[in-house]
Amino acid sequence: MRIVILNTYSWLNKGDAAIVLGTVRAVRTVAPEADITLVSLTPEIDRLHYAAEHLRVVAGPFGLCYAAHIPAGVRGRRFVGEYLALLGGLLASRLTRRPLSRWWPAGLRDLVQAIAEADVAISCGGGFWQDSWGAGVLIHVAQVLAALVAGVPVVCLGQSVGPFRSARLRALVGHVLRRTDAVVIRESESLATVQAMRIAPERLHLGTDMAFALDRDRPVRRASAPRSGRLRVGVTARNWAFPHSLDRQAAQRHYEDALVVALDHLLAVHDAEIVFLPQVIGPGNDDDRLVERGLAARLKRPDRVRVVEDDLAPSELIEMLEGMDMLLATRFHSAIFAMLARVPVVAIAYEHKTTGIMRRMDLGRWIVPIETVSGARLIELIEAQLGQREAVIATLNVRVAQECAQVLANAAICRGVVRRPATAGQGAVVVE
Repeated sequence: MRIVILNTYSWLNKGDAAIVLGTVRAVRTVAPEADITLVSLTPEIDRLHYAAEHLRVVAGPFGLCYAAHIPAGVRGRRFVGEYLALLGGLLASRLTRRPLSRWWPAGLRDLVQAIAEADVAISCGGGFWQDSWGAGVLIHVAQVLAALVAGVPVVCLGQSVGPFRSARLRALVGHVLRRTDAVVIRESESLATVQAMRIAPERLHLGTDMAFALDRDRPVRRASAPRSGRLRVGVTARNWAFPHSLDRQAAQRHYEDALVVALDHLLAVHDAEIVFLPQVIGPGNDDDRLVERGLAARLKRPDRVRVVEDDLAPSELIEMLEGMDMLLATRFHSAIFAMLARVPVVAIAYEHKTTGIMRRMDLGRWIVPIETVSGARLIELIEAQLGQREAVIATLNVRVAQECAQVLANAAICRGVVRRPATAGQGAVVVE
């Protein structure tokens, strides 16, 4: 069974890396013979880190997105030309049922082969079906459209959908999603948006985030461990777009001020140790460490504060969190990493994916929207959660196990949409 995973982002975003790894491990649990290729935006980086997972990484025109050495205007023109060539190559391959000749550029030929020969294309889980970052959603539309042109079944696995400010972009995304074979959303907050897109009910499923599959690789399940010694608090912070704010910079300052107030409280009242975690370190300026260094410099007890600068794998971040007493999380997947470590988390929600997953995990009490966050509200939630730490861990022990089972059900959908028999050299595919 050949699978191509579309719409991955970058290893440098550890949430995206966790989704990729979780998807691969869940798929290989239900289809051990799966031969998997990733379409990457940062292929040189991803090839290095995913080699141990026996994954092929291709890019085609999508590798131009973060090619910083190429001027933006040149990148744009090259992308359009190479993408049109990709569609032409896919059509040629579909009509002739033959690989492209060697006259085609090698990178484009590899991408055409990966898509055209796939039994299933998986649109990687994430929150990109929205327009908070403007027209960036078109990169994701383009990848799914390529698979549809090739006649390959498409499963959108573990998605958040919306919000949209542009009616045209919302209509375009709905047009594409209606033509996929299955849309698996990861939280109920997306349900109203996808239902308004008129996706056939039999193709719409409520699942979960694929990163929960990483719990299957955890050799030790953390029980309700008592807290002892100095309070250790992990923190993830980020630079956010604040799409609904008239003054984005003022909103960012307000958010950072709230974090400083809450963390200074922990340092003063609990003599805590504060550890800033590197959840996202690129590509480009999408680097949480830039914000975290600034926050660390503002805190009143620098001897109790550390900013981790390393490029860590999701498993290493989860292992670090196992040594924490709680996490104050802005980055969505850092909250999931805390859950996998069985560590209580207070989440600052910048999109509805955070609210949805926290509520799904019976942790809805421990959320504050980033637009209305304040130091006082964070302190209130932190102190309340410290007082109920054992009950929160008990909830996590139950809910994480349930989500781990759900990711296998998500992955099984991919086998069910296969429309053609295996080709020579592939493992036999049985559709049940």
